[in-house]
Amino acid sequence: MIIKDYNFQQFLENIPTEKKIFLLHGSLISKIWYYRKLLELKLVGPKALQQMKLVLVDKSTIQKDKDNLLNEIKTRSFFGDKKVVVVNDISDKDIGLIKGILDDYDIEDHYLILTSGYLNQNSKIRKLIEGDIKSCAIGFYPSEFSERDVENQLKSFKISVNDKLVIKKLRDLSSVYDFLEFKQELKKLFLLKSFDKKPLSQEEVESVFSKEVSNNERKLFDFLLEKKEELIVDFFSNYPGEIKNPNSFFVSANDQFNVLYRMKNTDDKSFSFLKKVWPPVQGKNREKFLNIMKYWTKSSIEDALLILKKAELRTRKNSKLSNKKVISFAFLEICLLNK
Repeated sequence: MIIKDYNFQQFLENIPTEKKIFLLHGSLISKIWYYRKLLELKLVGPKALQQMKLVLVDKSTIQKDKDNLLNEIKTRSFFGDKKVVVVNDISDKDIGLIKGILDDYDIEDHYLILTSGYLNQNSKIRKLIEGDIKSCAIGFYPSEFSERDVENQLKSFKISVNDKLVIKKLRDLSSVYDFLEFKQELKKLFLLKSFDKKPLSQEEVESVFSKEVSNNERKLFDFLLEKKEELIVDFFSNYPGEIKNPNSFFVSANDQFNVLYRMKNTDDKSFSFLKKVWPPVQGKNREKFLNIMKYWTKSSIEDALLILKKAELRTRKNSKLSNKKVISFAFLEICLLNK
C-alpha cells in the first residue's frame, strides 16, 4: 500500500487494522521525523518511551544478530500492551531481513516503523513493503508547496485569511524554510493572532517571518544589483559544495528587484514605503538602493525578474546543470541587461 504524504494525516485518523509495518522514506529528514512521531503517538499514545511501549532498535545490533529485531516484534508485553519498534536508516541491503519479518509476521506481533533515506521507484525494499497487505510505505520528497497546502496549514492553526496575496507570500516563504521551521513560524503567527479575529495581513506575515541572509549572500545581491560580474563569478567559484536550497537565492533576489521596481514606479520620491517593507530599507541600505537606481530601467527590472523565474523553474525540473551553475548563469545574464 502506498500513502501519499499529503494524505498521511487522513490516514492517521483511520489506520486499517491489518497495517502493522510502516516504511517512511525520502529526502526530507525533518518531515520523516515529524510524521514518525505522529504515527508513534497514534499507535501507542503519549509517554510511550517511559511506559516501555516504544523501542528504538539500533541498526548495528540487527546487523550483528538478525534475530534481535524479530524477538522485539514477537516478545509479548507483561501488561499485554501493544508496543512500537522503530528501526532507522533501512536500505535495500536489508531486503532479506525485512522479507523474513513479513513472511513470519503474526497479527498479534507488535508494530514496526522503518525509516529510510531516498528510495527510487525500483527500490526492492520499497516494492516489498508497498506490495504486502500488512504494510504500507509513505514517501517524503521535495515538492512545490501549493496555495491549497498553505491554506490547509493555516486552517490547522485556526488562522483566518481572505487575501490571496497573503497566501502567495506564505507559499513563497515555504520554499525557503525547512518543513519544521515553517511550521514553527506558523505557530508564531498563531500566537500573534490568538486574541485577534481579524484576517491575517501581509504586514503580520512579514513581521513574523524573518529571513536570515548571511553577510556573504547579502554582498552577492549587492553585486547583482550593481552588475559586478567578476565579483559574482568569484562568489560562486569560492562557494563551498552545492547549493541545496536554491529557492532562498531566488526569493531574496526577487525581493531586492521588487523593491527597486516600486522605487522606479512610485510618485512618492521620498520613498516612504521603504520603511514599511520587510525587512525595512533604512539608513545605508536606503542609500544603496538610491545609488543603484541609475543602473536600471523599468523594463530591465522586468527582464531580470523573468530571468529569475525561468532559472527557478529550471532548478525544479531536475536540470542537468547544478543549482550553482543555473543561479550563477542567471545572475550573469541579468548583469548584461542594458549593457
